[in-house]
Amino acid sequence: MGPDMPVCLPKDVTDDADYIAFEKAHQDLTNAIARCFLERTIDQLEEPMKLSIYPVGTQVVIGDDIQGIITAAMVRGEVFYEVTWWNGWERMQQLFQECEMKVAEDKRTIGFKHHKGE
Repeated sequence: MGPDMPVCLPKDVTDDADYIAFEKAHQDLTNAIARCFLERTIDQLEEPMKLSIYPVGTQVVIGDDIQGIITAAMVRGEVFYEVTWWNGWERMQQLFQECEMKVAEDKRTIGFKHHKGE
């Protein structure tokens, strides 16, 4: 029988022909499992991913009394907000996490949909 034979073969695999048939059945099963997994993954990608964020233009408070406005929202594993405010005549910008801001408005839900290249 072949040199790369698996350690545990069914008892009815006794020669090369049985081994070839066993390998083909094993490969067919592996391919069926892979197809099933891929189909489930594609189905999940076809459903839009939803994320709740504060929209651009939302007024926020940084620290105790700095009034700012959200000018961008970025997703990098978690959501970061670019906040802009004025410090005298100087315009300031910095990234903040939600826990670093006080916000009076509600979040909005946005979605992302996987696009199949057709």
